[in-house]
Amino acid sequence: MEVIIDVHTEKNWEYKIIQYEEVDSTNDEAKRLIRAATPASADSKPPITDDNSVAVTPALYNLYGSVVVARRQTAGRGRRGREFASPGLDSVYASFILPPPQNLEGQLITAFAAVAVCEAIEQTTSYKPGIKWVNDIFVDGKKVCGILAETIPHAVVLGIGVNINLGKDDIPDELRDIAGSLYMDDATRERFFSVMAALVFRYMETAGCGATGTGGWAQGCEATGASGWAQGCGATGAGLWAEGHGATGAGLWAEGCGATGADGWVQGCGATGADLMGAYRTRSILLGKRINIIKDEVKRSAVAAEIADDGALVVRYDDGSIDTLRSSEFSVRLADQ
Repeated sequence: MEVIIDVHTEKNWEYKIIQYEEVDSTNDEAKRLIRAATPASADSKPPITDDNSVAVTPALYNLYGSVVVARRQTAGRGRRGREFASPGLDSVYASFILPPPQNLEGQLITAFAAVAVCEAIEQTTSYKPGIKWVNDIFVDGKKVCGILAETIPHAVVLGIGVNINLGKDDIPDELRDIAGSLYMDDATRERFFSVMAALVFRYMETAGCGATGTGGWAQGCEATGASGWAQGCGATGAGLWAEGHGATGAGLWAEGCGATGADGWVQGCGATGADLMGAYRTRSILLGKRINIIKDEVKRSAVAAEIADDGALVVRYDDGSIDTLRSSEFSVRLADQ
């Protein structure tokens, strides 16, 4: 299997891309790399140091912050083991290797990643994406992206699959009514991937899977402040990147777009969990709508009332009763689908 390893520089910091022509699943390949870098049994817990951080081997440490990508997947998977059709072409199949979360917001990895994908689409195209709880990105009524986060000993693997430039014949017959595609030229696709990766890494910092917690994968630079990578551009405040034009407002990254104060589009490493959950709710395609809740092939109708701070979906049934759904237990669909 041919493997190309490249170091990608984005905004004065770096991450490693491990690229394959074809794999069964980028998530499964990422997990194999993690296990190969772990000296003890993959079923054992990593040792804890005197300061309560997780001790890792140099090989595993060097994997953190890597992205496994492939042009094709032969056995792509979604939530609950469902097949994720992966015909290739220009689509993105990427799995981010992250340290285990070090705070309670680690349970929101999937939600934060969904916001990152939506913002990357919005920044680089004219599409208006929406989020279907909990892990699907929709454009024009069809699913264009799926997200799967898997926690294993020593790491989190965050898989993101985005359909790009697929024709009708590239989508399996049984999925044509629900699956769609984004369309981009080569330059836009490259920019989309770079923006998405940058946002994923920054928002995973909020989820406790970034440069702090396990001691920081500073990528050759000294971590400064309370978090963040100095990377030659000088972290300021509580781990912000000044990057020549200065962080503004309550920890926003200006990036030339003038995001300030409580604008809510954080776009950088000052994002809080509340910021990102607000962005998630804003893009929800379910809230206030009638949905079908499916568990063990039993369907029940309800209205999507709220998305809780922990990412759970709060629903109201026709009899007025309220229930709180967790992502691993249920499938949810709009009633008109």
